[in-house]
Amino acid sequence: METIFYYTIRAFQDMISNRFMTLMTLMTISLCTIIMAASLLFYENGARLIRFWYGGIHIVIYVDSQASLADIESIKEKINKIGGINGISYVSKAEALEDIKASFPSSTRYLDDLRENPLPHAFVLAVSEKFDRDMLNSHNISTLPHVESIEYGESWIQGIEAILDLFRLSGAVIGTLFFIAVIFVTGNAVSISLYVRREEFVIMRLVGATERFMTLPFYIISVIQGVLGALLGIGILGFLYSIMISLMEQGETGSPLPDFSIFAIELEFLSLHALALIPLTAALLCWIGCFFALGHFLKKN
Repeated sequence: METIFYYTIRAFQDMISNRFMTLMTLMTISLCTIIMAASLLFYENGARLIRFWYGGIHIVIYVDSQASLADIESIKEKINKIGGINGISYVSKAEALEDIKASFPSSTRYLDDLRENPLPHAFVLAVSEKFDRDMLNSHNISTLPHVESIEYGESWIQGIEAILDLFRLSGAVIGTLFFIAVIFVTGNAVSISLYVRREEFVIMRLVGATERFMTLPFYIISVIQGVLGALLGIGILGFLYSIMISLMEQGETGSPLPDFSIFAIELEFLSLHALALIPLTAALLCWIGCFFALGHFLKKN
């Protein structure tokens, strides 16, 4: 325990003695973190918006007018076995006709002249983001007796799936760039520090210093810089986020920012999981960058 404490003290002393390099590394890591965290913030709120949109997607299963109550109950039992469905509503043809009359009151007199109600019965399914069209096919819903047709609302589903794919792709690209940038910056910072102190390394080797004694402070410095840089970036992003939210709340008083309330959700900052994961990831990437820089230096010297 005392050894770790000693190496940590040495690491902080080295960071203070190389203030300029430490500051530049922290600023670069924080900038990378801001970009990464901002994309993650956009993704999390976008995913919440998409989940909200999914609540507006409905699949309609039309049942012919010849179906008896027993047939309708049998179809409903089959539908209940399907996963990814949040709710089932049954609309009889009489209720459907009344809904049309309520929606188009000017046409009521024409509808009243109908000798027979031509509308079918219907089941309206509210689906979740876990729903897949194959779930209906696997239960052979379309082939059940008295099932006339199924309306999937495919335009909604395909549009939402395209947005989700775009979010995933952009997140993967930005995440990869974040990983490369942090490893590269840390590796360069360690390499420069090693170059400046190469004579000190030669002297320490001559007096019998172990490789662990010489390299461990660099690993500790890299991890500390990764955590501090990530926390600084999250702090700056949080400050900018609070300013944006404040301006949005003043939207009615002439704010230049758009009113996002039209999306029917409130924007939220990063989740606790993301807030914990970002500094840990930055620390790991900095450790990796330091590992490669030290390995290259020790091979050459």
